[in-house]
Amino acid sequence: MDAFSQILKNEGAKSLFKGVGANILGAVAGAGILNGYGKVQMIVFGKKYRSGGGKSELCLYLIHLSPV
Repeated sequence: MDAFSQILKNEGAKSLFKGVGANILGAVAGAGILNGYGKVQMIVFGKKYRSGGGKSELCLYLIHLSPV
């Protein structure tokens, strides 16, 4: 708590938000990557595969192709 009050007193409230822009850009980029991954799945496989309790059709297909 002392560090917070010293920063507030010496540098002002605006200094508490330094670097927030980079974090926002990182979050937007991460969301874009996830969205793009879903789009690629739609283009390549024709549908979206989700992780869930059971194995996806893609996983079952790959297991079927793998040599025993």
